[in-house]
Amino acid sequence: MKTNYQNFELISWIKLLQEVEIYYKTRGYHVERTPGTDSGADLIATFLGVEKVAVKICSRGFVLFSSVHEVSYAKIYYRCDRAEVISLGFFSKDAELLAKIIDVKLINRYELEKIIEKY
Repeated sequence: MKTNYQNFELISWIKLLQEVEIYYKTRGYHVERTPGTDSGADLIATFLGVEKVAVKICSRGFVLFSSVHEVSYAKIYYRCDRAEVISLGFFSKDAELLAKIIDVKLINRYELEKIIEKY
């Protein structure tokens, strides 16, 4: 990612969205924002026209079961190969369980810190 944040609490949702866009673009993905707010995903990232990823951004607090459920619907709707939920916070146990069952990747603040350090 482009910037190095010391305090995730200062990052707005839109700034996180922009940083995630940059992250995917630097990895060679074509990135599109989804229309509206109820599509289940915020971004669709496509690599070489083959691999598609539905990405949902959650900025704060605990990510609940419903966010994982929504991005799984987006994965189907946009015909994606995989789905991810990226959060500045953490995931509820129900969200973690559902993600494991339906194969949704969860990226919490600690994993996000590692990604920021790497890129």
